Amino acid sequence: MEKQTLSRANMSNPRDRVRHIVVNTLTTISHATTPFISTFLFVHLAAPVFANIGGTNLASRTMVTRLCFLQKKVVNILNFSSSW
Repeated sequence: MEKQTLSRANMSNPRDRVRHIVVNTLTTISHATTPFISTFLFVHLAAPVFANIGGTNLASRTMVTRLCFLQKKVVNILNFSSSW
């Protein structure tokens, strides 16, 4: 896809200029937030997907592993902030 550019004729119209700015801003926002949304979905949908693949045992191990990882992260953050 080619990036749409405004010609001089279109730039003279204020509506086109505003539309161009709004579209570029929304595009940037959507591209910036995509990795965070993908990570959120992966973390929260991993256990149900593994439950379908490997049963409840695999889903439970996934949830326990995630819980241990998150607890370690929270403890490390709290320890680091209390050392100041």
